[in-house]
Amino acid sequence: MNVGDLVKVKTKHYGDKFGVIVDIDKECGIRIHPKNHPRSILADPKDITWYGKIKSAVNNMKLV
Repeated sequence: MNVGDLVKVKTKHYGDKFGVIVDIDKECGIRIHPKNHPRSILADPKDITWYGKIKSAVNNMKLV
């Protein structure tokens, strides 16, 4: 997984969310910008499912 990849993350209160990886920090986890939620998600790598690379801007979220 790299910055800019499309992923699905399992959250505790909101269920599964699709988003884009914004930052990868080995100490804190992986920061994800979800498509339909205003706040960023800080997730553990085991809670993330990788779906692919994004071709265009974050708002469009089209797979390569």
